[in-house]
Amino acid sequence: MTRLPPLCAALALLATTSAFAEPGRAYLASIAGIVLGADEYVDRFTIDTWGVDVLSVCRIPPGWRIRAGKDATPGGVIEGEASHGVTFLNRARLPALDGLALVRLDGPVRVGDGRVPATFSGHVEIGTYGVGERRRRVRLTDANIRLTPAARCPAPTR
Repeated sequence: MTRLPPLCAALALLATTSAFAEPGRAYLASIAGIVLGADEYVDRFTIDTWGVDVLSVCRIPPGWRIRAGKDATPGGVIEGEASHGVTFLNRARLPALDGLALVRLDGPVRVGDGRVPATFSGHVEIGTYGVGERRRRVRLTDANIRLTPAARCPAPTR
């Protein structure tokens, strides 16, 4: 019986990953797995979606603009951009991308196979403080989108 609690904890962890998303169920989508150096920041991102309904933008980091929606096709986008240097997201402020949007999927999470696009793909733009316009673009995949079951956006925190 002592194995049951760790097993339950492991199953709960697996239930919050993209691989186990159930079609038709609502999820909070977060951007995860971005690794930044001590002097680096994120100032914009683009997540291209396929078969994803964005029900609501739940969180907008201070000083950011977020755009989200879907075409008349299964394709859509969730993208954001910081408005000024003080609003960039460094390592300490990256959790501002947690619980970003409430979404519903029309099928299981797909990695894309050339015939059908991936459910989630895109990139983040990473800059380095004190280096000017030198930037790097880091690819986002379904592994960078954490889906957590949710019926609605969480209440704002102050």
